[in-house]
Amino acid sequence: MKHKILRRVVGIAILLAFAQSTADIARENWRLHQAAVEYAQRDQPYSEVFSAPRYEEISLFYVDTSVELSLFEPPHGVYLGAYILSDGVVNGDITRFEQMMGRHSIYKYHLDITGGFPDEFVFDSAVRGRAPFFVLERGEVRDDEEFMELAEELAREFGYYFSPVFVQPPKPERGEDAAAYIARFVRVRELFRRHAPHVAFVYAVDAADAEIAEDFYPGDEHVDWVGVRAMASMSPERPFEGDMLAAIDEVYFAFQERKPMFVSLGISRQSCHDFIHRPRLAAAELERVYSALLADYPRIKGIIYMNFNEISLNRGQNIRDNYLITDDDVLRSVYRELASHPSVVNAVAVTGEDLSGGGLMRSRHGALRVGGVYYVSEQALLDELRISRNRLRGRSRARNGARFYPFAPFVQSNEWVLQAHGSHITIVPTGAVTVGTGGV
Repeated sequence: MKHKILRRVVGIAILLAFAQSTADIARENWRLHQAAVEYAQRDQPYSEVFSAPRYEEISLFYVDTSVELSLFEPPHGVYLGAYILSDGVVNGDITRFEQMMGRHSIYKYHLDITGGFPDEFVFDSAVRGRAPFFVLERGEVRDDEEFMELAEELAREFGYYFSPVFVQPPKPERGEDAAAYIARFVRVRELFRRHAPHVAFVYAVDAADAEIAEDFYPGDEHVDWVGVRAMASMSPERPFEGDMLAAIDEVYFAFQERKPMFVSLGISRQSCHDFIHRPRLAAAELERVYSALLADYPRIKGIIYMNFNEISLNRGQNIRDNYLITDDDVLRSVYRELASHPSVVNAVAVTGEDLSGGGLMRSRHGALRVGGVYYVSEQALLDELRISRNRLRGRSRARNGARFYPFAPFVQSNEWVLQAHGSHITIVPTGAVTVGTGGV
């Protein structure tokens, strides 16, 4: 008798639990149904609610036909450069460095403006068909008038050489007066225009100062190239604050439609903090960054590696890193392969060449592919392709807070051509020719 009562109690409990669970499921199904109805009332078919489309985010490139080549800018490809004067392995020898690391077209030199003209370096670069890249440093000079006198002397010396030369005045510093910096930059630029008009001028900032880059920009008429310097450590105690490419992005997207760009970078495999060598980590980061710069940043026309051991040059300080790549087999192997990339240009262009069809740009907004149909970000259409809002057609799609419109109507109107390249698309005005597509 007791067993029968127990069985009935258990059975009733199970039945009640089942009924409760069925009620919960029913309520959840009703909630989903109501959500589907609300979604459908916003002009969305039921099929999109119950079978969500597959969104594939893809990179978007576009051609800007208003862009013109700057001084010494290659119409296609990328210059490869290096700083080797503090490299104890090659001791500044270009021939020895290239035997180890492959051919380069630009070599960097940090020039104290009080130190006189580096005739030997300029001559050595010229006879080898390489272009020097001079970073001007104030040294002990703090008076602007004295700085200008020394800058004019340098400009006169540069005027005796007619091979390609790049000159970068001192970078802006936080807290500095932007108007005063711009005035000083423009004065130096005018001195070189008067005495050495063949010199290309580079305006550059550190990646950490990307947010002030536009405030200190001297203007398109005074700048030939824009540069950004980014140095990263593989030590877990001193990592780059954020992704190196993300830091470069801030400067890149601000200037890509104005000027070609240089990136000067170094990737440390050892830090003073712990002195542990991490060559494989550094090699992986080196490959990741260079591969991205070569493939996905069409307006970056020069990459300069800062090849030096900061630790040996600054003993006793615990905030230094070793960026050297010539003394490690793993790093040498990876770098040599990157240096042989087909987009690398062997020599700096001396004569001007038309940028036929315009310049290739990378959109900061991107695109979507949904079932073989391409959708372009509303912001890319308005800001980058300069299509007016009243011309946007078709049912848009929302993704991560952004709105995307189908690009087919613009292709059908014969105004634009859409070229698909796997995970990339390139949008070209009808009649223009795509140039320098890099990795797309």
